[in-house]
Amino acid sequence: MTDDDYIPGYVRDLADKFDIADVEALEDALLRADVAGDGARWVQTGMAYHTDAQVAQHARLTRLATELLAELTNPEIGNLRPHAMSPEAEFCRRELKQFADWLATEPVRVQPRKRGNPGDEQSRAFIVTLAYEWPALTGEKPTAWKNGETGLPGGRFFGFLKEYWGIYWKNELPFLRPAFPSPTTIARWLDTHNS
Repeated sequence: MTDDDYIPGYVRDLADKFDIADVEALEDALLRADVAGDGARWVQTGMAYHTDAQVAQHARLTRLATELLAELTNPEIGNLRPHAMSPEAEFCRRELKQFADWLATEPVRVQPRKRGNPGDEQSRAFIVTLAYEWPALTGEKPTAWKNGETGLPGGRFFGFLKEYWGIYWKNELPFLRPAFPSPTTIARWLDTHNS
């Protein structure tokens, strides 16, 4: 059995319909676009970030660990010194130091305040990633436009996207499925990508 035997039928059909000779390269390009789209959704929806409560807790724990560690290691403690010198205090100091060091290296990812539809970012990441691959697949620059006279969309890349969009989002829950972008929007993304 070859790698070619594992390529889904819809990828073969798209390759045939759009004259893409390298079916494996098309499958790889679609997978990379899918990964880029999913990554954009994670970022836009905040799944890759800490909540405000988690950020506040991290700051509070860092402050408390620092204060307690300073209290346990302060040579100026005076008459409380016997408590700070006990084996239990030494254990606490060691563990607290390790926890404070871990807190210092644990990144806190604060979500930037973004506006807009998360689906747009996911669609854009998917389309721009696929547009990057398009010349290697077809030998052509990716295109999308809206005919000024008829108002009909055009461009081979646009046609490919339109065909694939239903397949790509078929198994997604309806409320997570972004609308297919207009040819004008796709053309703007392509212009940004090409500049």
